[in-house]
Amino acid sequence: MFFYYLMIFLFAFNTHPILSAEIGGFTTVKIAGGIALIYGIWNHCGSNRKSKISKSMLAFFTFFVFAFLISSLLNCVPLNVRYGPRFVSALLLVACTIFLVKDTKQISKIIYILIISMDFSTLWIIKQYLGGMRRPGGTFGDSNYYAIAAVFIIGLTLVLGKNGQQRSLFFYGSTILNSVGLILSGSRGGILGIGVAVFYLWWTSKNKIRNAIVFIITITTLVTVVPNNLEERFNNTNTGARVSTEHRVRILEIGWELFKTKPVFGIGPGNYKIESGDFFEDKQLSRMAHNSYLEVLTELGLTGIFPFLGMCFCCIRQFQKKIRSLKQRDERKSELEIYCRAILIGFMGYLIGVVFLSAEYEKILWLCFALALIIAAIPSAASEDSALDEA
Repeated sequence: MFFYYLMIFLFAFNTHPILSAEIGGFTTVKIAGGIALIYGIWNHCGSNRKSKISKSMLAFFTFFVFAFLISSLLNCVPLNVRYGPRFVSALLLVACTIFLVKDTKQISKIIYILIISMDFSTLWIIKQYLGGMRRPGGTFGDSNYYAIAAVFIIGLTLVLGKNGQQRSLFFYGSTILNSVGLILSGSRGGILGIGVAVFYLWWTSKNKIRNAIVFIITITTLVTVVPNNLEERFNNTNTGARVSTEHRVRILEIGWELFKTKPVFGIGPGNYKIESGDFFEDKQLSRMAHNSYLEVLTELGLTGIFPFLGMCFCCIRQFQKKIRSLKQRDERKSELEIYCRAILIGFMGYLIGVVFLSAEYEKILWLCFALALIIAAIPSAASEDSALDEA
C-alpha cells in the first residue's frame, strides 16, 4: 500500500522540481502507480475476497473507455500523444483503487494524505504570492487546477472538522489554509465551486441559522484579510480578466461548432485545442475548452458525454446511498459515513469547478469515480468490529 499512498500524495505535485521528476521517461507518480498496480493484482489474486463493484457505475465507466478508444481510432489519434497518457493514468488509478482499497482505515489514510499533500501545495502558493507572483499555481503549475483541487479539499475538511472531535483543529486549520490559497489563486471557477459546496453543506445541516452566520463571518473575514483581485476578476474591470473572459466565450462557441461537425464520436481526444486554432488568424490563440463537459462532448461526441455524465451522477448517488444505509444501521455517525459525506461535498464543488476548466482526466475526479465503484462493499469500522466479535 505504500506506493499507492505515495501516488495519492503526489497528486498535488505536477510541476515540483523533485517530486514530479521523470525517471526513464516516466514521472514519479506513474512509477508509484505502476508498482501499486502490480502489488494490487498480486494481492487480489492471492485473496479469496471478491470486490463488490457498482454495476451501474461500472457500465458507465466501460462505455466511457469504449468512447475514448473508438474516437481515438476514428480520428487517427495515437494513444501515446496528447491525452492518451493522462487517460491511461486515470485507468491505472481506478484499477489500483479497486484492487487495494478494502476498508475504512484505508479510505481514512487516503483522505489524510490528500489533505496533507494539498497543505504543502498551498504553502507553495503563499510562497509564490509573497515572491511577487500575481496568480500563483503552486506545485500544480496552474492557478485554476490548484483551485479546483483546493475546492475538493476544503469540502473534505469542512465536514471532517465538524465531526473530527480531537482532530478538528487540524481540519479547520487546513480549511483556512486552503481557503487562503484559493483566494490568492484568483480562480473564478474555484470560488463558484466552493460556493456550491458550502451551500449544499449548509442546506443539509440541521442548525441552518448558526451555520449561516459562521459561514458568512468566516468568508467575509478571509476575503477582507487575504489580498485578492476577486472583485475586478468577477466584474471584468481588469483588462486581462475581460480579455480572458471574452476569449473563453469565443472558445466555447467554437466548441459547439466543432461538436456539430462530428456529433456522434467527436473530433478525437486532445484535438479541441488543435482544431480550435482554425477559427483564429493567430493559431496561438487556440485553447482547450475550459469546460470539461463541453470538451468531452466535442472530443468524444454524444458517445462519450452520456457515460461521463452518468459516472458523475452515479458517483453522487453511490455516496448518498452509502450514507443512507449507514444511517439506518446506526443512529450515531460512523467514521465511514463521515468520510462519505466529506467526499460527496468536495466532489460536488469539484463538479462545478470543472465547468470552467478542462479537467476531465484529473486524478482527484477519477479517484472519486474509483471510490464510488467500490464504496458499497466497504464495511464501516463498527461492522468490522462486530464481525471480529462474532468470529
